[in-house]
Amino acid sequence: MKKVSSMETTTAALGIDLGDRFSHWCALNAAGEVVDRGRVRTSAEAIGQQAAAWRGARVALENGTHSGWVSRALTAAGCQVTVANPSRWRGTAHASKNDRNDAEALARVVRVDPKLLFPIEHRSQQHQQDLAVIRSRAQLIKARTQLVNAARGLVKSLGGRLPRADAAYFPANTWSAVPQALRTALAPFYRTITALSKEIRTLDGEIEQLSRQSYAQTARLRSVPGVGPVTALAYVLTVGDSHRFARSRDAGAYLGLRPKQHQSGERDPKLGIAKKATASCGVSTGCSDRELIG
Repeated sequence: MKKVSSMETTTAALGIDLGDRFSHWCALNAAGEVVDRGRVRTSAEAIGQQAAAWRGARVALENGTHSGWVSRALTAAGCQVTVANPSRWRGTAHASKNDRNDAEALARVVRVDPKLLFPIEHRSQQHQQDLAVIRSRAQLIKARTQLVNAARGLVKSLGGRLPRADAAYFPANTWSAVPQALRTALAPFYRTITALSKEIRTLDGEIEQLSRQSYAQTARLRSVPGVGPVTALAYVLTVGDSHRFARSRDAGAYLGLRPKQHQSGERDPKLGIAKKATASCGVSTGCSDRELIG
């Protein structure tokens, strides 16, 4: 460990490069000198124990799989946490990019100005848990669609064709059209599609119940023709606190629907949709976060 030139060793700023198993961290004092480095296991217990020594410090980490629960744990320990938007902030403290140097880069930037990291704010743990129900349903539908398409393709390869049918009723409405030579191969597909449809219906019921019990505002959204419980709840959970928007049009920008900008002097061309954050409402493109500007 390199000795610091200052007598001060109190951690003023800290950068954490989050890894799946281990995370590297670098601590700086108020003068910007490295006072300590290390790595910690990426687990709730290890992070919680280490965070006690960082109370009051500015801490920066990049948005990712673990950043939500880690940022909440650090905030609970008394740290001033900034979650960087990696799609907009790309920096390093050294010519060599590695976990150790990335941690130092985060620490140096957050010590000077956290806004340079284009910080995002994670949604609450409860919202994240509720949104997981919708995401789980989406994955089941994706798996069911892939199996339906695979079954149709295999039948076509032998000169047959399955009749049109909604995915939920696919097994009952198409099994009789499956050639006898393919029934052994496709029987597992049909059993799995049936099981997936049952699980999807179960999640539909949970989403309906969740909307009625915890998110009454979805009722107004469902009054719009074509908007059902899944779309309404997904919108409410993604937008979060709607009162932070000064104008209703800012909600579209929050979701990434804004024109690209490439202004130079008097030239201000009209470009396509950027699907990125806008400074007017301060949003990140991530579906679990929002960006904070000022």
